[in-house]
Amino acid sequence: ACAAVGFAGGSAVTTVRGGWDTTSAVSVPQVAGETRAAAQAILADAGLEAVTGSEPSRSVPEGSATRTDPPGGATVDDGARVALFISTGPPGATVKLPDVTGSERDAARAILRDAGVRPRLRTEASATIAADHATRTLPPAGTTVDRDARVTLLISTGPATQTIAIPDVRGKPRAEALATLRGAGLRPRTASEPSDEIDEGAATRTDPAAGTEVERGAVVTVFVSSGRVPGRVTVPNVANAARADAYATLENLGLQPEGATEPSAAVAEGAATRTDPVAGTVVDEGSTVTVFISSGPPPLLVPKVAGLGESDAQDALGAVGLKWSTTRTESATVAAGVVIDSNPDAGQRIAPGGIVELIVSCGSSCID
Repeated sequence: ACAAVGFAGGSAVTTVRGGWDTTSAVSVPQVAGETRAAAQAILADAGLEAVTGSEPSRSVPEGSATRTDPPGGATVDDGARVALFISTGPPGATVKLPDVTGSERDAARAILRDAGVRPRLRTEASATIAADHATRTLPPAGTTVDRDARVTLLISTGPATQTIAIPDVRGKPRAEALATLRGAGLRPRTASEPSDEIDEGAATRTDPAAGTEVERGAVVTVFVSSGRVPGRVTVPNVANAARADAYATLENLGLQPEGATEPSAAVAEGAATRTDPVAGTVVDEGSTVTVFISSGPPPLLVPKVAGLGESDAQDALGAVGLKWSTTRTESATVAAGVVIDSNPDAGQRIAPGGIVELIVSCGSSCID
């Protein structure tokens, strides 16, 4: 069997999955008011496994048990997992963010949750912090924030690769174009192509294109104009041009544009993304060239979040560019703080920035 335990109501969340065999029933002992260590020991002595989380409390001192789920007195299988809630002090209190720099990702997240805040993960490159370890928090360590506040935890992806943006050498004489690329730390090689726009002997374009980020020392091909071929036309680059401007550019060269649409996250809706044949291709005058026009960003796939803790589900949605709302409901089968379902369902597609409703269990009873 497989089970998950989580915590709702804005509490810190610890999610555990695993299997166990039940052999007999036991009564969950009363541990409210006990210290964390004492409560864990009492539950262990009863043959139960405590999975701890935190929640604010006006009546129970910080660091002591507030309750269990299932509650004290309930009958459960021997060896069952019981959610043990530990007080973080009165609601509305503040905490000072601990320094988790250099801590492994899961350890850093646990430290922040134990401190009474809710971490959300983001990544960044770091030349000094090993990959999958914390680089910093936002707000930074030492900042005083509200208890249960959202805090961004930055995780290292390792050193950033040194990259160079390819300079634009279009229209420059061959020797000057080559010198510019070498000066930028790149290794140019040449090829020729006819051009209706660029004088013979000057650079028409590069491959990869100008502005592309490449590693230092990368090979870049410089295309040098061999002049115009009578009756032949080079398809121009109209990417990012408005539909009307792209059509006019092609028509001025004696080409026949026709339209098509495709989604694009990089090109504004209504602007050209590319052509077919591609820019730089030499075709006969009067040829038809398809201009692809952006219909805007493509819809995003809703990830599967059922079975995740609420915080982890939110992280999963945020990672793909989606927002969320939360609906809480009682459940006799799904532990508190665990996502039961989502709306739209996993696998559906919605617009970037769309809202996914998380349906989250609050256990046997939803208490405001």
